[in-house]
Amino acid sequence: MPYADHIIALGSDGKVSEQGSFKNMSSLGGYTSSFNLPLPDWDYYSAHPVSEIEKSNHGVLVPVVAKKEDSDDSHRRTGDSAIYLYYIRSVGWMPTLLFVVAISGFIFCTSFPTIWVKWWAAANAKDPNGRLDFYLGIYAVLGVGALACLVTSCWELIINMVPKSGISFHWALLETVLGAPMSFFSVTDTGVTINRFSQDLMLIDMELPVAALNTFATFVLVIAQMILIGIASIYAAIAFPIVLIALFFIQKCYLRTSRQLRLLDLESKSPLYSQFMEILSGLATVRAFGWQTALVDKARQLLDESQKPFYLLFAVQRWLTLVLDLIVAVIAVMLCVLAVKLRGRVDPGFVGVALLNVIMFSQSIKLLLTFWTNLETHIGSIARIKDFTETTVSEHLANETNTPDPSWPSKGAIEFRSLSAFYKPSEPVLQSVDLKIEAGQKIGLCGRTGR
Repeated sequence: MPYADHIIALGSDGKVSEQGSFKNMSSLGGYTSSFNLPLPDWDYYSAHPVSEIEKSNHGVLVPVVAKKEDSDDSHRRTGDSAIYLYYIRSVGWMPTLLFVVAISGFIFCTSFPTIWVKWWAAANAKDPNGRLDFYLGIYAVLGVGALACLVTSCWELIINMVPKSGISFHWALLETVLGAPMSFFSVTDTGVTINRFSQDLMLIDMELPVAALNTFATFVLVIAQMILIGIASIYAAIAFPIVLIALFFIQKCYLRTSRQLRLLDLESKSPLYSQFMEILSGLATVRAFGWQTALVDKARQLLDESQKPFYLLFAVQRWLTLVLDLIVAVIAVMLCVLAVKLRGRVDPGFVGVALLNVIMFSQSIKLLLTFWTNLETHIGSIARIKDFTETTVSEHLANETNTPDPSWPSKGAIEFRSLSAFYKPSEPVLQSVDLKIEAGQKIGLCGRTGR
């Protein structure tokens, strides 16, 4: 009735007792107002999923919306290290260890040649082309080793780890949804469930592995470059603690924002999926009542709302790029000043190595924070799956292991004691009745009217 354009109510004599719009008739105190229905809600948003079932005062099982503790909200803002262990267990420890070793070997083979060339140049100054085959051979071995390690790490990640994680998380979601009680589906929008199988799994399968590969490779590269810069110029290494402290506070500020925005981006798409599924299932009703225009307007509004977190996430990423570029400029200026002031005190070859590595280091530290924040942002999909699988109650209870007797049931009867039925927990339809239905009996129940 709230969605009808015009309502006509008939009295007991079959004549029109009242008519008009729902808003006007609800205020007249007549038949329509006796239902206590709310105004039409064209801006419906998804409810929170059920996470537990608890008993009411009458002993009836009713769904309870998840109660988030302060610690859960803190993990949502700052992340949880247990998520990484959860992800590693899904792909296995041996593939993860092989991936780490291969990436470390790749970074060593790409970073060490700068030192090797420095040694080669020093030896060549003393004995020109004296051991050319030796130095050139080691240099070639390092290049081939870098390529082999990179191929091994990418193969291990893309071919082995990604399929294992995809199968593991998809199976965990499917098992949780199939085992959820019917009360879960009555209060959880279809779009929320579809979003977990589409958007969350897409991020885990497509974007998260690339972010993990880039993050770990850049992390090892930054460590290698810091060692090289420290060896070449001990004075430049003094600035590392200051730079690392500045980067720590920058990432702490940025991650709190980006992680929340990514979760909002995932959650804001659920109402859009819900409306799409509802339109498909009720297309005949939409056309019959002429609701196309209203639903198109609502779809556009939901689409706009779903794009807001993505736009803000893109904006804060540009902010991070600007701040990191400024830090890179400060590091480069500091090293150039040290190279000029300490002229004659430091080996020119090591100064060249330091200048080369500080340019690469500044770019690497920028990429590290970018990749790491992307990884932390995408890891929110795994956190959502972990929370969903751990908090959703299953119908398959641990004590339901008894096999019934082959002759069961010997007779048919259903007995109700202190039954309370609800459409919603706040709106009782049937209160506290005792019934016993024997085999062959029929019974009809009707709420509110007493019949």
